[in-house]
Amino acid sequence: ANRAQLVSLMPDSLKARYEEGAEGTLSPPSALLDYPPLIVLCNKILDVFNDLREVAILSLRLPVGAELARVLLRAGESMAGLFNEVEGTLAKHERVQLLGLMRVMCRALVPFLATALQTVFGAQEHGLDIAQLTQPLREVIEVEEEAERKLAEAAARREAEEKERRRAAEQAKRAEEEARQRKIEEEQRAQEALKQQEEEARRQEEEAAAAAAAAPSDAEAEPEAASERAPAEEEEGGEAAPAPHPPASPSAKPHVSYV
Repeated sequence: ANRAQLVSLMPDSLKARYEEGAEGTLSPPSALLDYPPLIVLCNKILDVFNDLREVAILSLRLPVGAELARVLLRAGESMAGLFNEVEGTLAKHERVQLLGLMRVMCRALVPFLATALQTVFGAQEHGLDIAQLTQPLREVIEVEEEAERKLAEAAARREAEEKERRRAAEQAKRAEEEARQRKIEEEQRAQEALKQQEEEARRQEEEAAAAAAAAPSDAEAEPEAASERAPAEEEEGGEAAPAPHPPASPSAKPHVSYV
């Protein structure tokens, strides 16, 4: 929305510059639309270039290039100095915005204006030392990007450590749960074994009691079985043998029979 509003407020001659693919126009980088100060600077320089197109003789390329370099270097130094001056008081979003402005100035606007200078004079090269012109900005940007990289690495390490702690905690919890489950299973097995032992002891006691109860009945049945066997033996052997007489006593006198 901000980009569209900025473009709509531009004069038609400037608006055409930011219309991508505009025929016959060297369009400025669309990244400038996020930073109005860069749009103002770019438009002012492009206005000068447009005025020079009618009288762009080759002998003017070096002085125009030198003046452009002076303007760009001064702008970069001003931005870097401002950042260093107010860095400690900037809110996070303000810091991000100012660093973004310097990045676009360094990586988009300066190279574009160098190309525009080359186009105006139809030269094979623009003759500007872009690395030197952007050095003040690059020094700040590199320091900040290194700090951001270290912060990102520290955040990544903290995240990795947190993940490792969570993983260790989950493993410990899982191991504790497995140990608890094993203990429950062992207790269940012990209870089942004890129950089986009690059932086996009860069964043995019942068998012993049953055997003890059956023993007297067998003793009582033995005389009955003997009495039943005696008649059977008499029937098989005929008359019973006469019972033997007791032996005579030696002192007994013989019996005399008188006629």
